[in-house]
Amino acid sequence: RLPYPHSRLPALGLGSAAGMPHDLDVAERRMDRANVKLAQRFFYVGLACLPWLWLVNLFYFRSALCSERASPELRTWLKRSAIGAAVFTVIFIAWVVFIQLSWQAIGAQDLLVTTPDTGALWWLDNS
Repeated sequence: RLPYPHSRLPALGLGSAAGMPHDLDVAERRMDRANVKLAQRFFYVGLACLPWLWLVNLFYFRSALCSERASPELRTWLKRSAIGAAVFTVIFIAWVVFIQLSWQAIGAQDLLVTTPDTGALWWLDNS
């Protein structure tokens, strides 16, 4: 049985026990770079018409949003994802409201799965 949890790290190939703090720092920086790269990829793929990935990015790195130890670059990509998700959500809701209120006026019957009976829309009658 090993006396300390970190004494297993040399067996995992993460460095010698004598150089443990340096090796852990290097491993942590490498993991941080990988996280930044992943967050950056989520952001750019979200720009490619998959904005739900911005929410996935925020959910996946949710602990980094609240942590002071998180990389500033990682937090930057997460903030960009949050802004993108918020802007997309506002635009999507505005589009849905616009289509629901003016589908007859703009002739958007082809955008609807089912076209409601005009008699059922008594609250939209202007007469």
